[in-house]
Parts: sequence; C-alpha cells; structure tokens
Amino acid sequence: VANATIIGSLQTIVLMAVAARRYRERIGWWLAGVGAVALGGVVVVVVGGVSGEGVGLNLRGDLFAVVAMLLFSAYFVMAKEVRPRIDTFTLQTTIMGIGALVLLPMAAIDAGRVLPPLPSWSQWGWLVLLMIIPGTGHFLMNWAHLHVTLSLTGILMLAIPVLSTLGAWLVLDQALGFVQGLGMVVVLASLVLVVRRDARLQEVQTT
Repeated sequence: VANATIIGSLQTIVLMAVAARRYRERIGWWLAGVGAVALGGVVVVVVGGVSGEGVGLNLRGDLFAVVAMLLFSAYFVMAKEVRPRIDTFTLQTTIMGIGALVLLPMAAIDAGRVLPPLPSWSQWGWLVLLMIIPGTGHFLMNWAHLHVTLSLTGILMLAIPVLSTLGAWLVLDQALGFVQGLGMVVVLASLVLVVRRDARLQEVQTT
C-alpha cells in the first residue's frame, strides 16, 4: 500500500510535465521546488505510518501502481482537454457509464458468474456513499479543469494521502505518529503557498 501511494503521488510530476509541454504552462523553479517539498512530505506521511516490512520492492504490484498512475494522469489530461467543449454533468455521467461497462465483466469474472450477486441493503448504502462522496469530488475536479491550470490540480492531488491519513486517524482510530504529523504540515503548508501564489497571479492577470 505504501509503495502504491508513493507511486500514485508521482502523478504530480507527470501532470506538470504535460502542463509545460502541452499547455505551455510556466512551471518555474519555485513551483517545481515547492512541489518537490510537498512530494517529500507525502513520502514522510506514508512511510512513517508503516513498519520496515511495509515498504519494499514488489515488481508486479509496483508495475500495476505505475500503470494506474499513468492512466489516472491520462484521465486528468483528457478531462482538461474536453472540458471547453463538454459541460461537467455530461462529462461525469459519460465517464461513469463507460466505467461501469468496463468494470462489469471484471466483476463478473471475479464473482465467478455472469451476473455478480446483488448487494445487500447495507452494501447498497455503502455504494451510495461511495457514489456521493468521491463522486462529488470527481465532479468538482472536472468542473475546476476549465478554470485552473493542470499543474495546479496536479500539485493539489498531493493532499489526498494526507487527508486520507488524517481521516483514518479521526474515523478509524489508526495511529498517527509525530513524524507523520510533521509530514502532513509540510504538505499542507506547501499547498497553501501554491494556491495563494496562483490566486495572486490570477488577480494580476485580470487587472
């Protein structure tokens, strides 16, 4: 899990590279440096929460994590590309519909039957929560693609491991070490600096 989380965080680097080349966004040493500091903070948060046996080389798992990271990066770029022509609701429903069609055969194979078993009422409740909470996050991110730079959204994704760790501490009563706390402060402080700088640049451009 630690490996997959760290590899997934490398999406920031991929998106910043695409932003500079495809959309001619000016990254600059300041933004790259703050992004590197935030990425280092994510590593501290993740590694600080596992034992020595929790981090190691697993070629098959790490390869899948790299593929997942690249696919999610491609999803971000695709959403950024089509948002000027497609409204957020249409984009979101299309993505969810295609995703359901792709995952249905995989679910059937995993269940060992043509049609997966129907969820129980409690499982339906969890599915609805998964649709509402993460789905709303995806919806808002797809809306934001039209209004913010790709490099900014890429860096903001580094908040996910931090917020997940904080949520696990608050809701699931998982341990949160001092070193992890320092890493979280580093990440969040870095992201605040990035957002404030972007807001100032936007204000200058509009005046």
